[in-house]
Amino acid sequence: MPLQWTFVLLGLHFIEKNSSYIMDEKSEAPVGFNIIFPNMIRLGIELGLEFPLKQSDFHQIFLLREMELQRFVAAKMQTLTCMVSCA
Repeated sequence: MPLQWTFVLLGLHFIEKNSSYIMDEKSEAPVGFNIIFPNMIRLGIELGLEFPLKQSDFHQIFLLREMELQRFVAAKMQTLTCMVSCA
């Protein structure tokens, strides 16, 4: 097996193993994981890879990414508002 396929298989194993972090609302994923992991999935899909996930899992992964991005933007806006009003 060529070395690049070994990396692809390792990546798919990583995705299968770590998809539970993003699916389980009770588990605490590492900082940034909910943003980076969905992008890894998206890039894989664009490359034509097949993932060991259901369509509903994909939807939840991408939805949680959007929610995380919205929380980040809201927190930044709150910080900026405070900085402007406190100045």
